[in-house]
Amino acid sequence: MSILISISNMEGWFVKHDHDHGEDSMTRKTLKQTLEETLELENQLLRTYAITAEAIHEDHELKTRLHNMAEGNAKRVNQIEYELDKL
Repeated sequence: MSILISISNMEGWFVKHDHDHGEDSMTRKTLKQTLEETLELENQLLRTYAITAEAIHEDHELKTRLHNMAEGNAKRVNQIEYELDKL
């Protein structure tokens, strides 16, 4: 089972271990909180990469890589928003 984790805020997490099925499960509330925190981080990275790329004028390759990184974050933002809507 894949679980998104935030190393900086692991104390508030509530994960139960299912001894019958050998799987860890996360409460719906904790999952929503985790996804919301991750969404905030992804948006922050998206903005940082986009702003930095726009400030670069002499290194076209770096500017392109930063734009690509921002696009990757935008895709993750969309995926996380979709998952939050399903909860």
